Amino acid sequence: MSDYTTTPNFGLIKPVPGEDDDVWGDHLNSNSDTIDTTLKALSDSIGVTVDDVTGALGYTPYDAANPAGYQTAANVTAALAPYALSSAVPQARNAARLQAQWQNAATVSDDTVWWWDMPYGGTINTLKYFTGNGSFNVAIKINGTTVTGLSAVAVSSATPATATATAANTFAAGDNITAVITGSTGAPTDALLSLAVTWS
Repeated sequence: MSDYTTTPNFGLIKPVPGEDDDVWGDHLNSNSDTIDTTLKALSDSIGVTVDDVTGALGYTPYDAANPAGYQTAANVTAALAPYALSSAVPQARNAARLQAQWQNAATVSDDTVWWWDMPYGGTINTLKYFTGNGSFNVAIKINGTTVTGLSAVAVSSATPATATATAANTFAAGDNITAVITGSTGAPTDALLSLAVTWS
């Protein structure tokens, strides 16, 4: 005697226990065929293609086998190896000195020394100064503004001395730096004013 029910969606046969004598194997085989056919149809309908992948990514991934022969990091490293530096690259030097010197009996007088049109921006750090004889005062200015710490430096000794700028000591490219000399006495000669600057 054969008695069974079916599933609501795919109509798979569900034998009734004790009532599906001798044919339950046929029913199981029929169910297997139905499941196989249904799964195959589903997998075919949701298959992912190459176009699906590139469409989702927005670009076509490049083949890792490098069929176009593009230069890789290893290729570049190997090609540049013969040109490698044999020593470290020296660091750029950004310190300089702006100097005014009176020698060969040239006499310092009340006047203004100009360092025109700076090629770069920078900072005035210190003023080194001396005079072989006589004395004078000097004020360092940037575009007419006195540099703090270098506003009234008394130059009166042949021993080099240094004064430090403390503020208002930065300048831009194109600025003018001046040394305004006043109070010169005793015909100062063999004098030096040397500004230590750092370019930006």
